[in-house]
Amino acid sequence: MEKKNRVMEHVSDPKQKKHILTNYLFEKELNINEKGILATAQIVTVNDDTIILKLSSGWDFEKIRSFKMSAVLARYVEIDCNVVSILSENKIEVRVGEVGIAKKDRSAPRVPVSEEGFIKVTNIISSKTIIEANMFNIPTLVRVNFEEYEKKIQALFEKEDSVSIQIFGENLDRELEIVKKEMRPLLLRDTLSEDSYQMSDPQFINYDELIDDQIANEIKKYRDSQILSMLILPIIYINELEEHIPIGYVHVKSKTKTITEDLINAIQTKMEEMIERIKDANLIKTEDKFPVLDVSSTGLKMVVNHPKLTETLPKQKGFGLDIVFKMQTPFRLFAKVAWSKLNQKGELLLGLEIIGIGKSKVEKARFQENIEILKQLNLNPI
Repeated sequence: MEKKNRVMEHVSDPKQKKHILTNYLFEKELNINEKGILATAQIVTVNDDTIILKLSSGWDFEKIRSFKMSAVLARYVEIDCNVVSILSENKIEVRVGEVGIAKKDRSAPRVPVSEEGFIKVTNIISSKTIIEANMFNIPTLVRVNFEEYEKKIQALFEKEDSVSIQIFGENLDRELEIVKKEMRPLLLRDTLSEDSYQMSDPQFINYDELIDDQIANEIKKYRDSQILSMLILPIIYINELEEHIPIGYVHVKSKTKTITEDLINAIQTKMEEMIERIKDANLIKTEDKFPVLDVSSTGLKMVVNHPKLTETLPKQKGFGLDIVFKMQTPFRLFAKVAWSKLNQKGELLLGLEIIGIGKSKVEKARFQENIEILKQLNLNPI
């Protein structure tokens, strides 16, 4: 499903920023959700260049010096912040960068759920581990599959040939940087032939453009290493929002045979199989029921009082869930995390943007009918 981006108007003029911070956001509760940090803040002082924040909880400010705060007033507001100084455990001074204001009001106003338990969320399908492009610590489920499929691909070659499956770590060689960025394979079918360094097929990287006319040096390097054929194939993980994430690569250095199209197809098939296994192993279903506080055709706010989900859901971009209206069959939704914060009880409040509802127009219409019924119940309480 296509990711929806909020259209923002950015304010950078110092006088305008100060006006917004003083008149609209001063002492309001602002949400912070940055790299796993889950906190709220209040602006207690507005200076010409900086503001002072009172935080619900602190964090390691040396590691994370910049973050975003957000609030929903008539429109969604987002503030870029950089830590200037730490005044106390829960008070910091920050410099405000741009202030972003959504250009449109909410397209569908939220309807409060006045009757407790009238709408619940259940059957949450979420990820155990957040899989990202820059994973310096390899999750166990990724490492185990990398090791297993490295052996399976090695079986396609001889013992003298080298097969390695790794994540894209730090300090990558130029070839690996390009493969990661382009998310396309790099192939030298015959390392000793100049023709192999020029690739017309757009599905592959043109190696000739990377080495600045140093083909002779590259040929000598591979001849000295006795490598006849070489392939670097990116491993692409597609997350819940269908974003393509390069999490690693297969690096084949063959001393005994040419890497043919059939071999490449066989490797790609095994990589697709491995990615599906990682996805399946990474999903967990939670059948607990969680109350919905308000809802619209495009989003909802819910309360999560589950220790594991309180920790993991704010870090996720999206997840699947069932939403159940009283006396109705469930709707299957996919939602994107818009914001999150903890309430005074330590429960997680989660704002969700609905990305998909069911599989048919009938389901979407039925969902909208339930929203209209809820509106009427609020207007005419029994």
